[in-house]
Amino acid sequence: MFSNTIGSDTSSYAFDINDAGDVVGYSDGARLLCDRRNAFIWRNGELIPLEPFCTGSEAHAINSAGQVLGNVVTGLCGADAEVLPVIWHNGERTLLCTAGQIGGSFMDINDLGTALFTVSRRVNDRHVHYLYESGTGIYTEGPLLYEAFAVNSSHRVVGSVFVEPNSLHGAIWENGMVIDIGTFGGRLTFAFGINEQGHVVGYSDVTGDVPHAFLWTGSDLLDLGAGYARDINESMDIVGMTGDLCGQEVAQSAALWKGGRVFHLNCQIPPGTGWSLREPMAINNKGQIVGQGRYNGNERAFLLNPVKP
Repeated sequence: MFSNTIGSDTSSYAFDINDAGDVVGYSDGARLLCDRRNAFIWRNGELIPLEPFCTGSEAHAINSAGQVLGNVVTGLCGADAEVLPVIWHNGERTLLCTAGQIGGSFMDINDLGTALFTVSRRVNDRHVHYLYESGTGIYTEGPLLYEAFAVNSSHRVVGSVFVEPNSLHGAIWENGMVIDIGTFGGRLTFAFGINEQGHVVGYSDVTGDVPHAFLWTGSDLLDLGAGYARDINESMDIVGMTGDLCGQEVAQSAALWKGGRVFHLNCQIPPGTGWSLREPMAINNKGQIVGQGRYNGNERAFLLNPVKP
């Protein structure tokens, strides 16, 4: 595990990891006398700031080529102190800026360099999702979803869509079409992650608005039990949260679904480490898991490396 933060910062958050083991996120605190969030990449045991300017930044996703998608507070793109999506790669940054944009939020970047992000528009305060092709610089106004969270290399985008005023269903956007993946009977369903095979994970409320983690196989919506699923790799390993901590009921605790079983990650680490693992955000194809937890009472990013029996 790592619990490092940048400089004298007091907390850190990890959001994604690629198959090379590079971790991205942000560190919160007082780096260089600047009380701002600072985007980082953790590589070969070193925590490296991605953004040299003291304006505030976060890193949210990284692909196999090492391209990092995040956001930065900047006065560019026609307004002061706007939060804009940005791609960092090899020491350079590309701001994602579209016409009429007054802000934006980052979501995901696939292995082809396609970035998924959402912007606010000056006209009618609209929120619009875009796909940006980093190889060509082409923007496509796209996914017709209410929320969009992840994109795979087949350009399938997952998120949620309104089916009635107070009901959201998990959905996939592909080739201009929206696929409703259904619900467990409650009001809300969100699809958060998708692998290259098109398997989707997220959560869906059951009757009574209790969230249950799900796996969508392409034809069936499978109930994984109470909790939330955040990410899935090509081996069908799934990370998320449940309300079980080694047999005790808690608000949220890190979990791994693997081979038809659920593993409570806090029960898999040695006692006395000072760690409480709360929210896994990503799992790579080597089984490495990153997310957020508490280390000796402080919010910290974590990295879990699988141990062979």
